[in-house]
Amino acid sequence: MKAAAFWRSDAFAGLAILVLAVVVQLSTDFIGTLERRFYDLASTSTAHLPSPRIAIIGIDDQSIAHIGHWPWPRDVHARLIDQLTAAKAKTVVYTTLFSEAQQDPGLAFIRKIKEVLDNSAAAGNASADQAALNALVAQAQTALDTDTVLAASNRPVALARVFEEVAAAVAYRTW
Repeated sequence: MKAAAFWRSDAFAGLAILVLAVVVQLSTDFIGTLERRFYDLASTSTAHLPSPRIAIIGIDDQSIAHIGHWPWPRDVHARLIDQLTAAKAKTVVYTTLFSEAQQDPGLAFIRKIKEVLDNSAAAGNASADQAALNALVAQAQTALDTDTVLAASNRPVALARVFEEVAAAVAYRTW
């Protein structure tokens, strides 16, 4: 009689529902799908408007036609940050990744020429033409080193970062 009473008890019904929920979750992504559906419903049914104090500046066909092909040199980004700062932007957030240095191929040659000119000036072989050439090389170096121009803009900018998932080692202790 006790066995028959267990099959009809609330504990058995709760256990059966729990086992069924675990089996459904493990065999399908039912809970995840349900969660995403409810999130979509909640986010699309609200009438909350974004703040007019937030501006999103996107890279579209018009800006590419005006500025040039993508990716833009870092000095273009620096000028944009300077313009936003002049417009009293409190925070600038970039989703563009600057994961590697941008090196103009001519910059390496300019640096070598500058080194030769500096060595020549140190040896006492400087002339008026060399001084003019040295100034021109310094100007070219500044124009081609766009990473330095971007770094010198020195504004409060949040940059995008790449995060790599690292598998965590879990140690189990047996007693």
